[in-house]
Amino acid sequence: MPTILSVRPSGAAAVITLDDHSDFRCTREFAEQSRLRRGQQIDAVILERLRQQASFDLAYSEAARLLRKRKYSCREIAQRLSQSGCSRADIRAAIDELTPAGQSDIDIAASLTHDRWRRESQRDGAASWPEFRRRQAGRLAMRGFAPSAISAALAEVREQHDAASVARD
Repeated sequence: MPTILSVRPSGAAAVITLDDHSDFRCTREFAEQSRLRRGQQIDAVILERLRQQASFDLAYSEAARLLRKRKYSCREIAQRLSQSGCSRADIRAAIDELTPAGQSDIDIAASLTHDRWRRESQRDGAASWPEFRRRQAGRLAMRGFAPSAISAALAEVREQHDAASVARD
């Protein structure tokens, strides 16, 4: 049976090192709730279950932390989680669970576009929509939004902008 050699903090995570020179990352809360301690022996089957649950828990926790900081596309979140060593399945499951019902990359892109349009039109009242659209499409593409999400978001913001101008006139 594998034995835990160390449980050490690493940012918001903990790294569990085993006597077979393997290790896995999990959230600190997961390590505490699972009561993982140095010197503890763990059955191989239970260890595999712990690794799987720890991987999802870490992906979910990291994705939630990213989304609290700012609006990210699903692709951006997946890239960041992949760099953290999370598996594709855990990344997909975490994103699916964290994405509120009905909210998608289109909604996030539309929100970002609306915020940017509001800032730019306040700063420069003569901001032209065609120029803004071109620049904003490039910004969103660089952040990993799909072309379909970009065009849908721009169309949605344009409709809101047109409705607001008609109401003012």
